[in-house]
Amino acid sequence: MRHKWHILFCCMILGALTARADWKDDVGFTRLNQTFTSGVPTSLGVGVTQVEAGNYYLPDAADLQFTGKTFNDKSTTKVAGASWHATNVGYYFYGTTSSLISATTAIDIFKANDWVNSIPLTELRKVQNHSWIIDTITSNIDATVSYYDARLDYMVQTSGFVCVVGVNNGNTSST
Repeated sequence: MRHKWHILFCCMILGALTARADWKDDVGFTRLNQTFTSGVPTSLGVGVTQVEAGNYYLPDAADLQFTGKTFNDKSTTKVAGASWHATNVGYYFYGTTSSLISATTAIDIFKANDWVNSIPLTELRKVQNHSWIIDTITSNIDATVSYYDARLDYMVQTSGFVCVVGVNNGNTSST
C-alpha cells in the first residue's frame, strides 16, 4: 500500500508540470489505475495540509470542487477572504472531480508565515503542499534559505510526510 502512495504522489508532482487536458494520462495515473486490480486509493483518510503565502491563504470553500470538504484554518493570524492561488492548488490537490485524491475530506490550511514560525509541531497529515516563497531583502539570502530548508527537512524527517513544493515561477522569474 505504501508503494502505491509513493507512485501516486510522484504522479501528482509530475501532473503539475503539464497543462494538457489529459494530464492524468500524461503523468501515468490512468495506467497506474489499470495496473492495480483493487484500484488506486482516492482518499487520504488522515487528510492533507496546504500551506499558502500571502495574507489571503484560504481556498474558496464555496467552490463546487470542495463539496464535502472540511477546511481547518490552523493559522493564528486569520484573514477573511479566499485566494485564487489556494483555490487552484486545491482543485488539483484534493478537488472533487479534478484531483487524484478526490475523496480526501480533511484539509488543514496554514498561512505560510504561521506554519514556518510554528515549526517544530507534530504533523498528522502525511501529504502537504507548500506554496510559499522565501522573499527577503537581506544580504545573506543563502543563509536564510538554508535555515528554512533545514527546518522543513527536520519536519519531513520527524513527522514522515511527503512535502510537495514548487519554485518561484512568478512573472519576474526565468524559471
